[in-house]
Amino acid sequence: MRAFVGLALLALAALFVGLDRPDWMDEREAHDGAVAQRLMQLHEAITPTLDGTPRFEKPLLGYTLELAGLKLTPSSPTASRALRAAMAVLLAALTVAIGRRRMGARAGWMAGAVLATSLALPLAARTDGTQLVATGLAWFGWAILAGARLEPQRPRHLTLAYGALALAFLLAGPVPALWPLVAVELGGGEIPRVRLHRTAGLLLIFGLALPWYGAMVERHGAPFALALPAFPYGGGIGVPWYTHPARLLGFLVVGFYPWSTMLPVAALYRWTTGAMASASMVATRQLLVALATALATMLFAPALPLPAVLPALPAAALLVASLLEGVFADQTLALRAIGQSAWLAAGGGTVAAILLEIVSRRLGIGASALRLLAAFTLVSAWGPALAGFLGRSRAQPALFAAQVALGTLLVLGRVLPALEGYVSAGPVAAAMNGVTSRATPLLLVEPPPASLRLGLGRHFAVPAALTAAMRALQGDGGWAYVAYPPRRESEVARAASPAPLEILLRTPALVLARVRP
Repeated sequence: MRAFVGLALLALAALFVGLDRPDWMDEREAHDGAVAQRLMQLHEAITPTLDGTPRFEKPLLGYTLELAGLKLTPSSPTASRALRAAMAVLLAALTVAIGRRRMGARAGWMAGAVLATSLALPLAARTDGTQLVATGLAWFGWAILAGARLEPQRPRHLTLAYGALALAFLLAGPVPALWPLVAVELGGGEIPRVRLHRTAGLLLIFGLALPWYGAMVERHGAPFALALPAFPYGGGIGVPWYTHPARLLGFLVVGFYPWSTMLPVAALYRWTTGAMASASMVATRQLLVALATALATMLFAPALPLPAVLPALPAAALLVASLLEGVFADQTLALRAIGQSAWLAAGGGTVAAILLEIVSRRLGIGASALRLLAAFTLVSAWGPALAGFLGRSRAQPALFAAQVALGTLLVLGRVLPALEGYVSAGPVAAAMNGVTSRATPLLLVEPPPASLRLGLGRHFAVPAALTAAMRALQGDGGWAYVAYPPRRESEVARAASPAPLEILLRTPALVLARVRP
């Protein structure tokens, strides 16, 4: 068990590795940073905007971590990433606290270790600070309210619970704030039911949220109101309703990997072992309802990134921890379950390694780093199965944890920096700032990625007629500067003809060039 928990601590420490590289990543991180930067420039206190367009994706306070990060490191994502990593550590610590109260000290530590070594946590720590904070606040509120139903004789801190949910409402929207209340009601508890002062709690939640939400409804009306159920992932392109069940299952399997291979058996194991004690049965039912309710929140948003599954993972981690406790106690059912899960993880890891190898063959820059990740994925995925084959069942939890704990170190320290040209336009922005003054505009063939917008800090244009724009928007020394995807290089060269293009920087996603018309 010590090796298992030690690897979890390593996984949390790995979140602070490589904070300065790559530059702002275009997958959500740079977009949120660009909106936060615009809020600072405009001194806006109500409506998040980008290019003059209101953004109905999440509440204004949902950009708090990005705003704080830009204050600390204005030209780098380092501070913002450090804050998100700290939120991930706090979420794991909260899971430990809930597990210790409900299932004992050992199970609590294992629950925190399971969450810390789940795939979605390091991904959220790099790209989705809002979801991290909202999940922590929601589970803090749920723990207090569900605990009051489970153990009515203990002192209750209902004001803290409703205050946390009110803050989640302000940071992430109504669905992330209200699902814990639904889960507590459906989860059951002692009879007669204790008073949770629901009316007063709802008044507190909606009362604190009313000033900003009321101002936004007054400003923007129906478009804002219709976007509310999708917060904090509003504004995305919708997906067909019939894909929702597959999306829920897929996100849970991938986001909770490698522990998702044992989650169904863990839930059944927890239910059967809890049947001998009424209090344990109620606690199990509360966890299962919380898991289902948190997963159901994904039905409200049209388009979701993988960290959207994060609200369900503390419940899943607590259920898996109960199974792992049986493994360390040498219980036959638990040993058999983790053995079968090890073979499932081996199969999944093999498929992932093959896909990574296929992708690496199509890359130029960073291919070797991706092949290294593929080799690690294959070897680490087969580790638990080999331990089970050798009869070392107690080593299996640590080998499951090693897949994400060591993989996070590899990805953040080696793979992402090597793939910077694919995930960020920061190098292009740095090159443009290095060779020109701020007064020189940049012409863009396509709308700029968020990371380019965030790093430029200058005027840019996406003209319909590129040739005319090159003549009209010249900068230092009479040069016109243009950025374009590599696939459109011939089009840009024709627009510049007969003058030749001078390539300043070529990355896999974007090329920076200049021409003297």
